Amino acid sequence: MSAIANRPVTLRTTLVGSVVVAGLIIAVLRQLDVFVVYGLLLKVPFLVQLQFIASGLLGPAAFAGGLGSALLGLSLHVVFSLVIAAVFILAATRLPVLRRNLILGGLLYGVGVYFDMNFVVTPLSAAPPSEGITLAVIVEGIIGHALLIGLPLAVIARRNAVDGT
Repeated sequence: MSAIANRPVTLRTTLVGSVVVAGLIIAVLRQLDVFVVYGLLLKVPFLVQLQFIASGLLGPAAFAGGLGSALLGLSLHVVFSLVIAAVFILAATRLPVLRRNLILGGLLYGVGVYFDMNFVVTPLSAAPPSEGITLAVIVEGIIGHALLIGLPLAVIARRNAVDGT
């Protein structure tokens, strides 16, 4: 039986609520970051940014899919964000060392998410290789993931006093 099924309903509700809130917050923050860096600075149209996410499943055909593939990309982005939030928040309920160091743990988790998404998930997907990636974009991505994914997750986990008891 699942360990979470053995917990009181209030704790399960708190965990689910925390995951949903955190996932949606980091989805919005990260998408705003991507919009600024890739849209405003690198001049990549917003629909193409979302189609790139969908290309992980559809391959290059996503770029010919119009609004439909962009909406698929947005949906995938939200699902990934929910999973990323769930992993951190559930880890915070299980690992006392993480609970004692939530902010540092969150920042490091955000950096880990950056490397995982860029060097494991995306290369294993059907997405084409990214173009125009500079050292500045990589550094911004690492810092952005730490501050816009890891830090909010840590704050939400701390704010909701998620514990494993």
